[in-house]
Amino acid sequence: MIISRRSYSFLDLSVKMSPEQFLSSSVWRTRMKTYFKLMDVDQNGILTLSDFEEIANRLIQLQNDSSRSEEIREMCRSVFLQPIPITFASRSY
Repeated sequence: MIISRRSYSFLDLSVKMSPEQFLSSSVWRTRMKTYFKLMDVDQNGILTLSDFEEIANRLIQLQNDSSRSEEIREMCRSVFLQPIPITFASRSY
């Protein structure tokens, strides 16, 4: 038996689900787990400033122009220090 997985876009889900339903969906949890694994550079299970600093260093290395290095570092620091607040639907995880 073959089970197909449909890839959902944010637009597909936003039309069919309320924000509360989307934030408690398995698609959202999967995306957040993937994001976390990518961002946890040192793989210690915690997103820290050092993870974001390492991401900034990697972005800087990918550039051919180092003139924006400080801007990239500041952007990564800002993302770490000012996370986006999210309200989750009341549900036990």
